[in-house]
Amino acid sequence: MIMTRHLAAAATGLSLALAPVMAVPAFAQTEGQTEGMDTQTEVSDELLTAFVVAALDVAEVSQSYQAELQEAPDEAAQQAVVQEAQAAMVAAVEETDGITVDEYISISEAAAVDPDLDGRIQMKLQEMQPAE
Repeated sequence: MIMTRHLAAAATGLSLALAPVMAVPAFAQTEGQTEGMDTQTEVSDELLTAFVVAALDVAEVSQSYQAELQEAPDEAAQQAVVQEAQAAMVAAVEETDGITVDEYISISEAAAVDPDLDGRIQMKLQEMQPAE
């Protein structure tokens, strides 16, 4: 039970961590790529695994910048930290084997509207967590 609560908290954190990557202006051209997606998105197990690995890395990067963001003295400093964090999150996805940034964004957007895909992501997260 405790593990399930930790995973739920991690999943919530992941969804929050995804938002900065999707907001990166350099990837604005990807917006139209998911418009035609229906609510039943086909994602291979290999791609799903790569997505979860990347999402965990993105969450770790996001967490590592939280203190720095909170300690930023003004809005300009906060914006600089946000830009640095976004670049690090994009790099984390790019460094993950088996997935591109465009695929990562597409899957995260699809999971927001496809409960089956979201469930598969949650199950993969549970599988990848070490047993306690």
